[in-house]
Amino acid sequence: MPLTGRAIYEVLNDPQANYELIHANAKRFPIPVAQSVIDLTMEAEAFGAKIDYTKTGLPTIVEEPVSDRESIEKLKVPEVGDARTHVFLKAAEMAVKNPEGQIVMGNLDSSGVFNEGTPEYVEEMARNLLEKVGSYKNFVLASGCDLSPTTPLENLDAFYKALKEYMKAKNRE
Repeated sequence: MPLTGRAIYEVLNDPQANYELIHANAKRFPIPVAQSVIDLTMEAEAFGAKIDYTKTGLPTIVEEPVSDRESIEKLKVPEVGDARTHVFLKAAEMAVKNPEGQIVMGNLDSSGVFNEGTPEYVEEMARNLLEKVGSYKNFVLASGCDLSPTTPLENLDAFYKALKEYMKAKNRE
């Protein structure tokens, strides 16, 4: 945060502020991969959780969207870009457009997509991300974090299927 002078609230809610931090980190530190800045409440918020910002500016979940079986069954899967997910997608898009040549990896939710999603959902999310930023040479499709050992192999197969199909179509162009 000191590199940009931006508050955590700004970085987590404004794509430009988020991108500025990604860019500042990449310029300051000798890392070959530009790392996006996200918080783990973003996914919960997209599913309907209420969040609040602490005194340090870090968000915390104050009300969960589900409390019983009925509310779980009624839970709607959010669209890509719902709630604050658009902040991180836009910042990643800005990062891959940057000319500094840094690799930008990401950024599929390792829990909500890989571990808890269906193979069809994993494939859809991977395809959506590739459609948005896959044409940039410095973008690498990846999970946003470590994968759980309980991640279904079928979901990994679906991830690589989407990547393989994208690359096959791209090579035909």
